[in-house]
Amino acid sequence: MISLQDLKKKPVYFYTESQIAPYGTGISMRQYTNLRAYMDLGFNIEVIQFIYQNDNKAVDPPILLPDIKHTPVFYLPQKPNSLSKISFHLNIAKGPKLDRLFPIRPFVIQQVNLREKRTPKAIHHFEYDNIASAALAFRDLNLIWSNNDILSTRVPLLREMRNEFVGKEIGKAVQDREHQIRESENWIASRVKLILNIAAHENEEFRNNRHYLHAELFPMSWPDEEIAPRKRAWLADGILRLLHLGSIDAFMGYDSLKFIFENVLPLIPKNKLKRMEWLIAGKVGQSQYSQHIQQLAKAYPQVRFLGFVDDLKDLYGQVDIQIVGGTRATGLRTRIIESFVFGVPVLSTVEAARGVAGLSPERNIILAQDAAAFARLLAGMLTRPEALADIAQNARRTYDICYSRGVAVDRLASLLEKYL
Repeated sequence: MISLQDLKKKPVYFYTESQIAPYGTGISMRQYTNLRAYMDLGFNIEVIQFIYQNDNKAVDPPILLPDIKHTPVFYLPQKPNSLSKISFHLNIAKGPKLDRLFPIRPFVIQQVNLREKRTPKAIHHFEYDNIASAALAFRDLNLIWSNNDILSTRVPLLREMRNEFVGKEIGKAVQDREHQIRESENWIASRVKLILNIAAHENEEFRNNRHYLHAELFPMSWPDEEIAPRKRAWLADGILRLLHLGSIDAFMGYDSLKFIFENVLPLIPKNKLKRMEWLIAGKVGQSQYSQHIQQLAKAYPQVRFLGFVDDLKDLYGQVDIQIVGGTRATGLRTRIIESFVFGVPVLSTVEAARGVAGLSPERNIILAQDAAAFARLLAGMLTRPEALADIAQNARRTYDICYSRGVAVDRLASLLEKYL
């Protein structure tokens, strides 16, 4: 165990392939707030951002906090050699297996080596499995693996979504890859000193089922912690204005809206549906998923697709409740936290909210076990404007207690001292 003051004598090297910003996707915002926590603790920080080399694609620099150094690293992976192809299918040579799964890995290893030689015992913070796969090249370094979703769980979910329209059977190559991803998580965990998980249920999976005893829950704070000013009274003019967030081309938004349009809205009486206004905010493309959702929505004239919305905070101030209808526990947790911050109640499926810390049903969130309960709770909101205000206030208190910037700083400090 080492003191925080001693740890701060060395820098934090923060490795990522993703965009970093105080807005946009949950991934970009989570990385932003992770960096902010290190900054608030007083560390010197360098962000090493790996950028796939492509002359035809402009690269947006990360939106960083003051005094954080940014180093872009352009990379172009080599084609897999015979050894990596063979080892991918055989139980040998962990390194080549990981190189084939995560082609970025050799470039991460190179950058870690350069910095560890310069400043031994610095903190190396890896965002996601592809970056953290470099951990197997090292022993006894201060390595941290930051996790937003368990990849071996998420990959099959994405595959199921893609196959929904094509009905493609799982081939051996796909099975092998998914098995290798699961195996790689064990290898990564064996070499890092600390694993940070955003979701409670994923942290329990790592600690209780896989016995990664250095896995810890690190809930996500929010970049903008100011509550959204109310632009209308709750249930103004007797209309329940509902907000749904997420691109309908993407896995999370599609899954949520499909559940709502196919399973929930048909159960709500027409006279009550007329008192609901649905605002769908998020990119609307031309994929099969997007077309399917738009086709389903034609039965409901009270649904409006807003497309991409630049100022979500302003939109939060105009709605009565956010709807989260996902049937799988992945991704949408960040939008629930956002609602807590901005002071808007959430109605979610139990599964979509799984892993969100501090939930107390009917106090700071409304949870539905199935489509029938979801429809009943939605219709019930039409006569309970006071409940909307109470839940919004309690949700904000939950954010302050479980997620806020100050809480994140204290939590990170204690974990660094405990594990590094």
